Amino acid sequence: MRILLVIPALLSLYFLTLTNLAVTLFALDEPQWWKVYWIHSSLLEMKGLLDKPLYRILQKDPVLIDVLKEALQDTLRECSRKSVIHHWKCNVDGIPRKTLFSNVASFASKEFAYFLALSSAAAVRAIAHACARGRLRSCSCDPAKIGPVHADQRDTWIRCGVDRGSDNLRYAIKLSKRLIDRQFVCYYSDRVAQIYLHNIAVGRSRVTLKIKCHCVSAFGSCRRRYCEAKVVPFEMIGDAIMESLLRSRRIRRSNALPTSRVTCLRPRNERSMRRKYPLCAFKI
Repeated sequence: MRILLVIPALLSLYFLTLTNLAVTLFALDEPQWWKVYWIHSSLLEMKGLLDKPLYRILQKDPVLIDVLKEALQDTLRECSRKSVIHHWKCNVDGIPRKTLFSNVASFASKEFAYFLALSSAAAVRAIAHACARGRLRSCSCDPAKIGPVHADQRDTWIRCGVDRGSDNLRYAIKLSKRLIDRQFVCYYSDRVAQIYLHNIAVGRSRVTLKIKCHCVSAFGSCRRRYCEAKVVPFEMIGDAIMESLLRSRRIRRSNALPTSRVTCLRPRNERSMRRKYPLCAFKI
C-alpha cells in the first residue's frame, strides 16, 4: 500500500522536473556584459560575476568596466526618453548580480529587441569615444585619420593628443564583437542566436561618425581647418534604431528542443546593414 502511495508522488516530481527543464531550455539569456552594471568595486568581485573570456578582456583594462557601465546608463536614459511615447518600463528590476530585468517573457518582445540593439550601439559609441580621450590602454584616437581630409588639403586631421583626436570607431566595433557577439556566436539554439546577433549588428551599424572642423588661420580667413571625426549624439542613434524597430519583423519561435550539437554562426557583413535594416523579435 505504501508503494502505491509513493509512486504517484514520484511521477508528479518527475513531470515537475521536466517542466522546469523545458522552461530553462527555452529561456533567453541576457547578454553577459550587462552584468557590469552590478560591479561596484574590485576585480575580485568581477571574477565571480562574469565568465572567463569576458573577465580576461576586462582584467587587461579595468577602465573598460566604467566605460561599459556608462554605456548602460546612456541606454537606460535613452530608453526612458522613448518610454514616454511607447509606455515602456526601462527601470532595472532584476536580480542583483544576475539579470537587469525580472520578466523573462519580455525577452521576446520588441522592447527587448530595441534595448539589445541600443545597448550594443551605446557600447560601441562609448568605447570609440574613450579611445580618443586616452582612457583605455589598448587604443588611442583613430590612427587612420592622418594628413589631409580631402584632396584640396584645406582640411587636416587633428593629431592625437590629450582629449583630442578622432573617435576610434573601427577599434570599438572590433572590440565590441569580442565583448558582445562571442556569447552567441556558438550557441545551442541557432534561431535564438541569429535573432540576437542580428539585432546587435543592427544597433552597432547605427553608430556613425560626423566630421567637425574649426578654423586655425589668422584674422578669421579660415584658409586652413583642423578636423576630427566624432561619433554622432546618442539621441540620433536611438532615433535611428527606433526607425528600425517600427519596421521590425516578428519571427515565430520553434517549439522544437534545442539540439545538443553546438553550431557556430558565420560573421555578418555589417556594412550592408547601414541601409536601415529592421530589427527582429519573437512572436510571443
